[in-house]
Amino acid sequence: MTPAPQHRFLLLDGMRGVAALGVLAFHVTVSATSDFQQLASFYLFVDFFFVLSGFVLWPSMPQRSKQLGRTSGIFILKRVFRFWPLAITSLIVALIAIDWERNVLVAKDNFNAPYGSLAGLPADERVHILVIAFLLLQVLLASAIAINVPLWSLSAEWIANVIYAPLTAVKWGMGIILAIIAGYVMLWYGLTSDASFIEYSGPIRGFEAVGRAFLGFGLGLLLRKYLT
Repeated sequence: MTPAPQHRFLLLDGMRGVAALGVLAFHVTVSATSDFQQLASFYLFVDFFFVLSGFVLWPSMPQRSKQLGRTSGIFILKRVFRFWPLAITSLIVALIAIDWERNVLVAKDNFNAPYGSLAGLPADERVHILVIAFLLLQVLLASAIAINVPLWSLSAEWIANVIYAPLTAVKWGMGIILAIIAGYVMLWYGLTSDASFIEYSGPIRGFEAVGRAFLGFGLGLLLRKYLT
């Protein structure tokens, strides 16, 4: 009897836990306090999650062009139900926390809006930012990222998932390879054209963020496709 294909890898589960602790250590120390600069490169663990996501999701991706439309639709719908509850809950909690912080500051006669606050912006601009944020397209707009910064990676991965869905059925993995090349180009362009933002906040928006997701997700797909 042929053994059932393995869809869970305990070693990767352990590595995922280590990577999560690394990202947490970066945000708690380097990002929040500027201390422990020796941990500054731990933000790269996010790229490991992109690779891991592609590796794990390969069996769910479209494999044959004849079933491309149906399989792609099912895959994207599953990702919606996977992403949206977490994203919407996180955004609502963040908006409540920002509003509470602003009220505390105002009570102390500090009228500077806290980071991520939409206070003082025109109504149409606030709506635009919120729509972008709740559609999980934060990487396209820095002010939407500011509401809940860690959601940038979920946003970048969501965009990569949608674009990759019809590409995985292309023969010989050529669709994936072309998307990886596009990821390199986007990352290069973002790193060279958005240097001032990156120096302040890191490569977490625009072309550099989407490029990182394209690269990691594509490499994970290729690994799972060709490694028995």
